[in-house]
Amino acid sequence: MRACEKVVLFHTGGVVANSRHLCVALPSKRTFHPLSFACIEHPVHGHVLFDTGLGSRSAALVSSGPFRLLARIARAVYADHHQMRLQLESVEIEPATVEHVILSHLHFDHTGGMRDLPNATFHLTRAEWEGAHKLHGIKGLLKGFYLEDFRAANVRFVEFEDSVKVWPFQSGCDLFGDGSIILLPTRGHTVGHQSALVRLESGRQVLLAGDAALVRQNYTIPSDEGLVGRGLRWNHEEAWRTVLKLRAFWKSHPESDVIPTHDARVGRLLKRGPLTIR
Repeated sequence: MRACEKVVLFHTGGVVANSRHLCVALPSKRTFHPLSFACIEHPVHGHVLFDTGLGSRSAALVSSGPFRLLARIARAVYADHHQMRLQLESVEIEPATVEHVILSHLHFDHTGGMRDLPNATFHLTRAEWEGAHKLHGIKGLLKGFYLEDFRAANVRFVEFEDSVKVWPFQSGCDLFGDGSIILLPTRGHTVGHQSALVRLESGRQVLLAGDAALVRQNYTIPSDEGLVGRGLRWNHEEAWRTVLKLRAFWKSHPESDVIPTHDARVGRLLKRGPLTIR
């Protein structure tokens, strides 16, 4: 059994949105929600990314027609220095050295940096890959998919096994076969969404939830997503079942950190710079 040294969180900009649109139990208040990604330090495989946030080509996409419509409910906060490549380089990580990337799902705010990682293998579910490719052009964009980000990607499909279990999840995938990173099926937000449980040398665990929950209150209260989340969801019932699993994990593993990609509390910390968890 191996463990990872640390997880470093970054943000690639974000949105200022009514928090109630991400969780109906929150007050109606405009709040910064980050578009974050993580770098996991693995003892053998080096820098392993979880998602890629926005990248060098994302500025043009965010200002394009379909996404200008989102400005009515969420104001984008994005500048060139937010892009994934520059965030990595700010802590002396060269994108070309990254060989493994876990993709929670294929929405554009998670795939924007993929084309800036020329030597990476991208780990995701077959269901996610095939589901995204069924939507073309404007239909795909309106559901959050921008195929140009991942059309030429070197992908490896994750296979969940019943023998790899982390309660309450009934299956999982031991990414490197050493117990350090366990991928968990968390479908609902999209058809093939997955999350990653990282075991650290300190004994701490970090569950990188992706968009299985948009903010921590979705699973701590628990409370459903509002306008933003429900508008992009693949399946409401599956998404809620996943939220309840996150809640069960959170309650039974008090030593663990559960980190949704867009959580406002994490966003406040990331405004100061990258956040390291050991």
